[in-house]
Amino acid sequence: MVVTEILFLNSKPFSVLFDFDATHFFISTQTILKLNIEGNKEEIDYRISSPNGHVTECLILYKNVPIVIEGRAFSKDLIQFNLSEFNVIIRMN
Repeated sequence: MVVTEILFLNSKPFSVLFDFDATHFFISTQTILKLNIEGNKEEIDYRISSPNGHVTECLILYKNVPIVIEGRAFSKDLIQFNLSEFNVIIRMN
């Protein structure tokens, strides 16, 4: 099951996919450029498998990115990923 909505990162609106099957939280490369959150950057070496079986290497994690959803603020670690349809993918449990 997936749900789409708009959320705010650094007070700017972005499209988000809430995915119950996702294993991590992801942020698109284009969104990173718009947010200027380079200070929280950490090098990683993750390999992420998409539902179609394609494996993508992810090399950057952004720590403690502030997120606001329906007025509730929290922070999450986001993996940089080349997303095309969404700015952010949030893992739901």
